[in-house]
Amino acid sequence: MDEIRRIKNEKEMEIRAKNSLIYNFFFKLINAKWFNISIRTAIIANTLLMCLDRYPISSEETANHEIANIIFSAFFLFEMLIKIAGMSFK
Repeated sequence: MDEIRRIKNEKEMEIRAKNSLIYNFFFKLINAKWFNISIRTAIIANTLLMCLDRYPISSEETANHEIANIIFSAFFLFEMLIKIAGMSFK
């Protein structure tokens, strides 16, 4: 049953992509291999950064970790917005 629902949703997204240029752009973007590889790479890098957290840690390292966390958060927010634009809220 879930497989049928997934196939139906994919077909609906493809039909929507044909009718809208903006939606089509984002739909192709989220299905691009390089996009998915960059997301996975960012997830792994963020996980490794979180593994570097320890006690005690210098204030300089803490500041660097905070900056990196802000960058990763902005990257993942950007990813979320692109995926919402390419898949819609449904």
